[in-house]
Amino acid sequence: WDNVGRMVYDQRICADYVEAAAVAVNSGNDLIMATPAFFEAAQEAVGRGLVDEEQIDDAVRRVLRLKFELGLFEDPRTPDSERQAEVIGCREHTDLNLETARRCLVLLRNEGILPLEGGLTSDGTGRAASRGTPRTIAVIGPNADSPEAMLGDWAGASGQVPWMPEGHPRELVETVLDGLRAVAPSGWTVTHARGADIASPADDREWGIGPDGQPQAPVFTPAPVVQDQIEQATALAEAADYAVVVVGDTIALTGEGRSTATLDLQGGQIALLDAVAATGTP
Repeated sequence: WDNVGRMVYDQRICADYVEAAAVAVNSGNDLIMATPAFFEAAQEAVGRGLVDEEQIDDAVRRVLRLKFELGLFEDPRTPDSERQAEVIGCREHTDLNLETARRCLVLLRNEGILPLEGGLTSDGTGRAASRGTPRTIAVIGPNADSPEAMLGDWAGASGQVPWMPEGHPRELVETVLDGLRAVAPSGWTVTHARGADIASPADDREWGIGPDGQPQAPVFTPAPVVQDQIEQATALAEAADYAVVVVGDTIALTGEGRSTATLDLQGGQIALLDAVAATGTP
């Protein structure tokens, strides 16, 4: 993304867009992405003798040849709104997504706790059938009720979708807490506590320039352990029959332009897990 421009303002290996355009074309970069300044810069590079017009002709020829081979001139494949409405988000695809999610779950160990209840009721509500005494499930963790954790990168509020700065419509996203509340047997109680944070509010999400003039990536700052949060979570766990703890990472750690340096749980999550495990609640 903006591969030509980044040679100027990020990597700083080219003095200006004219030099960057010449480097790109002469290196066989036939297509640019999101560098509007490339077009005028490339023409100036040709005018200054930094790029031979034959290089431009060769690049155009390769792009056109590919389009011909793909049949794009015979069938331009213009967007079909009716087809889009029929296919995108269709029931077949959502069912496949659900099946994929179910199959990717990994159960490391089961000491007779799962499944919590068996089967579904026959009333069409989608709730699990109760086998007896109503129970309480404590749903705990920073990702237990996080729409962002369910969607991941390239979703609303991730920074990749500027037209949805507040995120996807909440009613279209089902969190772990939402799901358990939806399927728990009638009469059961589902409680919730965050228990821990992952990133510090002081987390710097913007690129900066260091004292040496080189670009600096955003710095992730783990959140501190907050005892009040843990005490609230453990109180719910102690009062519950089951505890479901949802931990993990955030889009500040994984996604485009981000790479975590460790697979360790960040922030107060380890302390939270230890505290909930110490309650003895399965």
